Amino acid sequence: MNKQEVERIANEVGSRYRARPREELLRYIDDQDDFEVVAPSGNRYQIEVSAVWDDQKGNDLRFLISVDDDTFTAAIAPLTVDFIVAPDGHFIGE
Repeated sequence: MNKQEVERIANEVGSRYRARPREELLRYIDDQDDFEVVAPSGNRYQIEVSAVWDDQKGNDLRFLISVDDDTFTAAIAPLTVDFIVAPDGHFIGE
């Protein structure tokens, strides 16, 4: 797995979701997105997008984007990026 390529893909996918309102992101608590992207190199990567409550229900929302290339090693430890959105819609830790 090309780590730089995977990081770039994870960050690109993350920025698309970060642009969405918190209310829209809440649906990913119960339903995740799974899709594949093909990088310019021709490598195929599986993307999983999900959300969890960071502490308690209704409070901060942690949004997760995991990327792997379907190899055994990547499937066990995919590259994951995340961000946290507060109830008022601002990003925590930035």
